[in-house]
Amino acid sequence: MPDADPPDYLSDDGTPSRSRSRWEWNRIRDVLEDSREHEAQRLTDHLEQIERQLDTRKDVHRERIDRLEAAVDEYVDELRWELRRPFGGNTEAREEAQERLAQLYDQIGEVRRRFWNDRQQLLEERRRVVAQLRGLESVDLSQLLQGDDTG
Repeated sequence: MPDADPPDYLSDDGTPSRSRSRWEWNRIRDVLEDSREHEAQRLTDHLEQIERQLDTRKDVHRERIDRLEAAVDEYVDELRWELRRPFGGNTEAREEAQERLAQLYDQIGEVRRRFWNDRQQLLEERRRVVAQLRGLESVDLSQLLQGDDTG
């Protein structure tokens, strides 16, 4: 099978030339391979970082929710105690506990919304990086180097 002609390129003096040595094509292929490997490693590292962020943020979210739910439990207990007292207990203390419970439930909702939004952003970034990595892995250097006559 005859060797394919290398693609046109400009020589050092700016004139079109079609000759590149086998060594030059091998060198170009090596540089492209190294570049692809470096980019694949960078994307893999970025994926690992995203996974760590997802895990860390999940743990932080769980801790925040646990603290808020513990505070809810305290105010629920306080409210029940007030309601068991004669005449429903201290009206001011009851209203304060109810107000604080409403605030805590609002905070829990806000923490969950922020966590969900943050998680969705990280998952979207992960999908984007995975797509880039797959695209990078599907690149066929022989298509880029159609003029490569070493093959």
